[in-house]
Amino acid sequence: MKTTRFGVPARNFSLFFFLLALFLAASGCGGYGGSGGGGGGGTAPYITAQPANQTVTVGQTATFTVVASGTAPLSYQWQKNGTQISGATSSSYTTPATTTSDNGATFKVVVSNGAGTATSTAATLTVTTTTNTSSWTYVQDSIDTFCNVGASSCTIQTGTFLPTVPGSIWAILLTTNNNVTISSVSGGGGTWTLCPNCHVFNSTLSRNEDIAYNLIGNAGTSSITVNLSGAASGQFGLNFVELIPPTGATASFDVAGMSATASCTTCTGVGLNISATDVIIQAVAATSPSTWNAWSAPYTTLPLGEGLNLNATSGAAPTVLTTGPGAVFSAIAFKSTAGSFAPPTLPISVVNYTARQGVSCSQSCSLSIPSTGAGHLLYIEAADMTSSHISSISGPSMWVIPSGSNTCQITLSGGDALSCGYVLSSTAGVASLSVTMSGSTNASFAIWEVASTSGAFAFDVEGSATNIASFVPSGVALALTGSNDVIFQSAFVPGGTSSVSFYPMPRVPPGGQGAMFLNANAASVVLLNTTNGAAPLWVNQQNNATVVSGVAFSTQ
Repeated sequence: MKTTRFGVPARNFSLFFFLLALFLAASGCGGYGGSGGGGGGGTAPYITAQPANQTVTVGQTATFTVVASGTAPLSYQWQKNGTQISGATSSSYTTPATTTSDNGATFKVVVSNGAGTATSTAATLTVTTTTNTSSWTYVQDSIDTFCNVGASSCTIQTGTFLPTVPGSIWAILLTTNNNVTISSVSGGGGTWTLCPNCHVFNSTLSRNEDIAYNLIGNAGTSSITVNLSGAASGQFGLNFVELIPPTGATASFDVAGMSATASCTTCTGVGLNISATDVIIQAVAATSPSTWNAWSAPYTTLPLGEGLNLNATSGAAPTVLTTGPGAVFSAIAFKSTAGSFAPPTLPISVVNYTARQGVSCSQSCSLSIPSTGAGHLLYIEAADMTSSHISSISGPSMWVIPSGSNTCQITLSGGDALSCGYVLSSTAGVASLSVTMSGSTNASFAIWEVASTSGAFAFDVEGSATNIASFVPSGVALALTGSNDVIFQSAFVPGGTSSVSFYPMPRVPPGGQGAMFLNANAASVVLLNTTNGAAPLWVNQQNNATVVSGVAFSTQ
C-alpha cells in the first residue's frame, strides 16, 4: 500500500517556524512584547466615557470624570490647559473654588498602564457669576418710630419710612413694655393680617413684641396706622420692614414663632419649620445686638437690629450677640410660589466693618481697625462739620483719595463734609490707619473690609450730588460697567437718618444708630453682589438739604 505523507520537506522546517514566530509576535501571543510600548502584555487603556463640559458659579467647585477600560492597574494624570495638575491622579478631578479667571479653562486626562496610554478629549469649564435669578429682595428697614407713651394708636408716615414700591410685602413690628397686642392696622390698601404666634411678653424683662403683615399693599404708600389692644406703657415703638418676593412669584405667609429668655448675651432666636425657600425676619427686644454682624450667618443684621435671612433654605434658630441680659424674640417667615430654589451664590462679602466716632484729627489721627486680610478691598468714609476732607492715608498699601467734582468728596453749605479713600488689594496684618485731613477737625469714620472669591477688585465708577430739602432725598445713580459690583452709598443728613432703600447694612455698634457713623448726621451703607446702580432713597425726617456720594467697585 502506498502511503501519502502530508507536510513540508525537512529543509523547510526552519523557514516554517521562523514565519510562525513572526506571526505569533505580530498577534501578541506567545510571550512576545505587546503594542503601545508595553512589555508586560495586556490591553492598552481606552476611554469609554469622556470628561463632560462643566458650568459652575464663581466660588463653586467643578468635577470632571473619565471612564476608562484596559488591563489594570490604570493610572490617571489630569491636565489644565495642557499642564499637569499636581496630585490629580484619580479617575475624577475636583477643582478648587473657581474664580472668573478659570472661565474657559480646559481639562483632559492621560490614562496609562503597562500596555500603553490614552488621552481624553478636553472638557471646558464655564464660570458664571450667578446661579439663578430667583431671590427675595430687601427694600427697607424704617426709622424706629417712638410713639406717645400711653397711646393706643400711632401713625407712621413720610419721614419715618420710604414710600413703598410695587409688588412688595410689608411687616409692622411692635415693641412695648407692657402686655398688649396689635388689634388692627390700616393704610396702604391690601389686607392687614395679625401674625399668628408672633405675640410675646416677658414680665421679668418688661418687654413685649407683636407683628402684623400685608401681602398686597399699594405702591407709594406713605402712611400706616397701628392700633393696640390697650395703652402702651414704657415705650411704644414701631418699625416697618419691606421685602420683594422672587421675580414673577407671589408671596404668602409660611410660619411664625416667638421665644424669650431672661438671661443671655449670646442669645438664641426662633427656630421655624419653613416649607420653601423663605425670607425670615427675627425681631429682638429687651436687648441690643452688640456688633455689626451680631446675627449668625446667613442672617444679616439690619440697621435697627433685626435679623434678616433672605433666601432661607433652613429655619434653624440663629444666635445673636447682644448687650444682654435676656431677650424676647418674634419671628415671621414668608414663602412664595417660586417654592424651593437654590439661593444665588454671592462671591462678595463683608469681612469687617468699623465705626470710629468723634476722632480728633489735628490734622492727622490714628484709627485702629481689625487686622486685615490679604487682597481685600478697603474703603473708608469720613464725615465732619468743618469742611475738612481726607487728604492722605499712610500705610503699607497704596491708598487712593478721590477729589474734585463728582467724586466722593463733597461739602454741604455750612461745612458738613464727606470724603473717602480706598485700597483695591490690602496687605495682610494692617491693624491701624494714619489719616491726614485737610484741616484740623473732629471727624468720624466708617471703615469697610470686603473680600471676593470672583477675582480682584477694580474701581468702577463714582459720583456725588447735593439734594434740596426733601423727606426722601436720592442717593447717587451709578452707571455700572462691571458684571458684579459692590457699591458704597453715603449721606450727610443734618439731624440724622437710619434708613435707606435696598442697602441692608450696616448696624453701627454698640447700641446702634442705624447706619449712622456720625451720630445724628452721616451714614454709610453697602450693597454687595449687584449689577443695579440705581439711586437709593434716604429717609430724612428733618426735610432739609443733604449731600450724598456713591462709589462702586467691580470684580475682575
